[in-house]
Amino acid sequence: FDKRSLVLPRCGPPPEQVDVVVVGAGLLGMITAKRCLDAGFTVAVLEQRPLVGGIWSMYANGTSQVNSSEGGYCLKEFIGEEGGKNGDNRDHSTAAEVLRDFAKLGESLKRHIFTQVKVVKVLGSAGDYHVLFQDGVGPSAAAAVARCRGVVLCINDRVGLPRPLSVPGQEQFKGVVADGTADSLADVDWRGKRVVIVGMGAFAVENVRTALENGAREVVVVGRRHGTICPKMIDYLNFVKPWDEKYKHDTQTNVKQFLRWKELYEASGCTVPECWPKQVKHEGHTISVSDVWFIGHFMKKLSTRSGELASLGPDGVTLSSGEFVHCDVVVGCIGFERSAHLCEALTGRSEVKTSNYLDRDMMYLADAEIDEGAFNSFFGSSVLEYGKFFSNVYVEGLKRGDELGERLWGDGTASVGITARKWNQYIAAGLQLIESDAAIAAHARMQVERRTEHFWRTMPPQSFLEVNRKEWEELHQRLNGGIPVPKEQQLPYFFDEAPAWCGEQPGNMLVQEASPCSSVVDSVKSWIRTTHVGSLPRPRESEFALSQVLKQQAEVGVDVVNDGEWGRENYIADVINRIEGLRGGGGPADSTSAGCCAKHSMPSAVDMHDVPQYAQRFTGGNGLVTLNPKREAVSDLACIAHPRYLPAAIPSLNPFVAALADVGKPVADAFYSVPSPGTLALFCKDLHFGKHDAYVRALGDALRGEYSRIAATGLQLQVDCPDLAMGRHTRWADLDDAAFLDIAQANVAALNKALRDVPAKQVRVHVCWGNYAGPHHRDMPADLVWPILGEVKAKYILVEGANARHRNDIAAFERAVKQGHFRPDQVIVPGMVDTTAARVEDPGLIAASLLEYVRIAGHPSRVMAGTDCGFASTARSTAITADIAWLKMASLAEGARLATSRFIQSCAPVPCRSPHFKPTPFRAAVIASSEDAGYARQVASELKGLRAHFVEVFVGDCFEALRWAVDVPLALVGIGTQGARMAELTMQRLGRDRAVARRPSTLVTVGADGIGGLSVPRGTAADVAEAVRDAAMTSTSFDKRSLV
Repeated sequence: FDKRSLVLPRCGPPPEQVDVVVVGAGLLGMITAKRCLDAGFTVAVLEQRPLVGGIWSMYANGTSQVNSSEGGYCLKEFIGEEGGKNGDNRDHSTAAEVLRDFAKLGESLKRHIFTQVKVVKVLGSAGDYHVLFQDGVGPSAAAAVARCRGVVLCINDRVGLPRPLSVPGQEQFKGVVADGTADSLADVDWRGKRVVIVGMGAFAVENVRTALENGAREVVVVGRRHGTICPKMIDYLNFVKPWDEKYKHDTQTNVKQFLRWKELYEASGCTVPECWPKQVKHEGHTISVSDVWFIGHFMKKLSTRSGELASLGPDGVTLSSGEFVHCDVVVGCIGFERSAHLCEALTGRSEVKTSNYLDRDMMYLADAEIDEGAFNSFFGSSVLEYGKFFSNVYVEGLKRGDELGERLWGDGTASVGITARKWNQYIAAGLQLIESDAAIAAHARMQVERRTEHFWRTMPPQSFLEVNRKEWEELHQRLNGGIPVPKEQQLPYFFDEAPAWCGEQPGNMLVQEASPCSSVVDSVKSWIRTTHVGSLPRPRESEFALSQVLKQQAEVGVDVVNDGEWGRENYIADVINRIEGLRGGGGPADSTSAGCCAKHSMPSAVDMHDVPQYAQRFTGGNGLVTLNPKREAVSDLACIAHPRYLPAAIPSLNPFVAALADVGKPVADAFYSVPSPGTLALFCKDLHFGKHDAYVRALGDALRGEYSRIAATGLQLQVDCPDLAMGRHTRWADLDDAAFLDIAQANVAALNKALRDVPAKQVRVHVCWGNYAGPHHRDMPADLVWPILGEVKAKYILVEGANARHRNDIAAFERAVKQGHFRPDQVIVPGMVDTTAARVEDPGLIAASLLEYVRIAGHPSRVMAGTDCGFASTARSTAITADIAWLKMASLAEGARLATSRFIQSCAPVPCRSPHFKPTPFRAAVIASSEDAGYARQVASELKGLRAHFVEVFVGDCFEALRWAVDVPLALVGIGTQGARMAELTMQRLGRDRAVARRPSTLVTVGADGIGGLSVPRGTAADVAEAVRDAAMTSTSFDKRSLV
């Protein structure tokens, strides 16, 4: 998962007036917005961060799972996927699955969500409110006000800032110390590690699971009190067991499951919570759900200590009891500060009704302190279920305020201090509303029935038992380093009779065939990307290889690459070889080109005329321009007849496409540079037409074929247009601005005509003022360029932005956006490194500059990091040497990475270490005939080291063995023709089996053609294993950019 998929495009500024303002685009904020919109109310969701997803997008680890059974924390009804229409999430959904659903919900609400908007104050009362906010997006970022009749504050209360772990001696510790959130431990290799985890809440238990499942030698958990941990079956039963009319479970089955739970504690060796049996959990604690907790204790891999950390030494920790514990990793999971003060700061109100209302149509919909009995309601262990219910209550209040007002926000409804809110208070208020209002009661009943149907469809009780029992048994092997544990040596399973407590299957169940899950991440979400303008310093002839330049670009972090123009002397001379009527080459100044024309002076840069002393440093032309007026560059480049395109081979094109295939780079992520019609007119003297408009139109007609042939390969077409800027102070320096703009308009018209067969989304246009180290004080202002540039048919606009003369052109870009010269479908690619200076730009400054462009453009997908120009305009250019050029490109990539991280972590209390969640592990079933069994075992052995959670080799039918293996995605690997057919048949049978909802399955066939799935050749076991891993993990990753 990549968090960039959480970044939504902005559809303009927030409205001045709406029915409802929702503050916060986390889980509760988005479902409330959806409820209000579905009821016909206008809504604006204001979110101060640049991405949606709330605390999940801030604090979740890639290994995080929901602390509730899947049906109790499910968004499918809000994203049009109820009933398995697009597949179901796993039980205790992964962070990637949850955030992928968040991204889909955010995408559906993007017209109503306004990110980077910080709410400052909510003024007003009694259904007439003014929301004051600061908008940080766009060229007119400023303070503003939205008027509304209703406000919902969905700002997290219970999970505020993480409490830092501060222990004396921490600087001496040789190992890793981290806080256990936001992927701070993503790079830790847990194998063989001794781990100490401080705290016993949900994040602590999650990190226990992560460490043990990934090979930690032992884990010691240190806490002031022993938290309550329940096995997965207990949490499942709390949702699935029948409810009476007052939303209570049968007391007799409650007692039975509690006794089994107690027996499990005793048999496993876990310490029973100090609050038992008087209370199920400590005040303020949650109940964490984990089977690993019990099995880890039983296998002596996990133990707990009461107390605190007194100090850290080089090799371990000393506890407050005086005990020393050796360890390699210390994880602090000591909870979060509450954020209840934010509500009072925004609204000026210090009390809230137990119904969550602060005033008429103003609700504080936020998690509160979890007190005793908090989970003894139909909300179960899920804040999402709480949000589903009270968002329906809110809509009823909007519709029927005069009727319901007294019960929702009136004086007769109890009030409590905002900082003293507890779960039981709004549970009790919810039950009173259910008893007193038929519509609210119907919402509650529908919510419970829909959830129950979901559980019975995706994981009916008997199926859950089979799945849970299989996972229970396999956990012993996983915690034992992959070595099987005899069943008689395992912790017994205590819940065989649980399905009998769940009653009868509800009728009229909604069942849909599952279809492959579609990803919300597309190329637009893959930001902030890097590219360059084209030419790169050439190597010595003996080192020339296209694969070399492609690999170098990949190594330094360039996303959209090219051939460095290594196969061409320069991009002008290359194309004129295929245009009849254009001629030119080189030679002595007094010579005459046979059958062509005499040498003539090339355009001279007039700024260099003002610095004659400096100009003496140049021996002649830089490429195609005179830089030293006393040593004019001359050429025979000229138009001597009407230009006509000759469709000969483009020598460097096919080798480039082939080299991309060799290194595995998609052609869509590569570009090929060509001159514009105006650029040819700039450098090729007109000796035929005598009128610029006619000349440039003819050049455009000739170039049309060249452009189309390049675009047909799938490459991005980069059209270089120095004529639109540098042309002003070179070829057309004797004109005034108005006359030059007429020239530029004609050039753009000719260019657009030449591009008519090329999709705009495939076109890049580069504009520059000349790639030479001159004063550039005669450069035409960017404000004059943008109106012309805004007419070009191109998605990507590449401009200078790093050098001292044009660094402030960002202001001109801001004005261009306001004036409509930068279209919503376009991407700005400002130069972030100067291609004429040796100093290597600081990545931090690059990041800061990119974020300014993001602010103006409105979304990071509309900004790429580029270079001012090419590093070697011709094969003989040496202004920047190769070693400097590659250092600059590496700095460019690092700056883009920093900009992405800074953008995502904006207004977040923890750093964004990466926009990506690493893919979750998978299960592999390697299926082969007896003849291929040896090779199958080799592949299985390699898979065990590649994030495969569980690997088995089968010779023959394996359907029953895999039927209940649904905890992680499954890769079916068929070896040879016979094994491949068995694997395909098994996958078909699993797909038809409706006993349980399954995770995604991937079919990989090895050495077998004509069978479905991914086919890979029978190579080394290591190569095959890597191919299986890559295929299996594709659907389990996530990019947080989809939340923006």
